[in-house]
Amino acid sequence: MNYCKNKQELISRAQAGDMTAQFDLALFYWYGVGTPEDHKQGRGIEQDRKQAEYWFEQAAKQGCKDAQEWVEAIRQGDAR
Repeated sequence: MNYCKNKQELISRAQAGDMTAQFDLALFYWYGVGTPEDHKQGRGIEQDRKQAEYWFEQAAKQGCKDAQEWVEAIRQGDAR
């Protein structure tokens, strides 16, 4: 998989307001995607909970139910 290309496309779509891309990007930031070698080469997405929270909130504002559940779980300390 070409993480670098897909990562940039996903980020661009999320920044453009694509709710699904925002939610997907939030999940990728929450869990991290790729291997340590991918990260060294600028591919993949390293775990970054603050970025995840930001993108969950963006998707939630647009009505994404799953994102709304994540935001609530994060606030309650129950995020997976």
